Amino acid sequence: MATYADLAEWAIEVLKADTTVTDRVVAGADGILETGQLNPKALEAAQRARRESGEATKLLDLLAWDRGEESWRDGRAAFLSVFIHDRGSGFTNIRAMRFLVVQAVLDKPVALERDAFINRLSWVGRSGHQWFREFDLDYERLDFVGPLIIEDDVYRS
Repeated sequence: MATYADLAEWAIEVLKADTTVTDRVVAGADGILETGQLNPKALEAAQRARRESGEATKLLDLLAWDRGEESWRDGRAAFLSVFIHDRGSGFTNIRAMRFLVVQAVLDKPVALERDAFINRLSWVGRSGHQWFREFDLDYERLDFVGPLIIEDDVYRS
């Protein structure tokens, strides 16, 4: 099993490997981004490519955001958000992708650096339809959590 620096790195690899996901993104696997890679020029290029292709059911991109680790219940957990971005197509495309993203990452194990492991990633919730004014962007944020098992936890008394 591969080891990842954080949940975003893992999620990007998992989503890029899932053709049911990449087939619904304008740029395919290249349209699955990490936080910081989203910019207005890339969005304009994706929207232009969708318009020229005539494939109106494809999304502009997906973005994975590692939200870090913090205390959770009786231990620590890692948190992940996946943003589904679209523009000018209402919520229909976003809604269809939500199911595919959840299906791709939910209940999966993840090995992280630092001898940390997640037995299964769990669903936390979703933001519902949102609008990002500066980018004129429709989106929905999907939130996941993975309780951490850290190797030295078993040696602590």
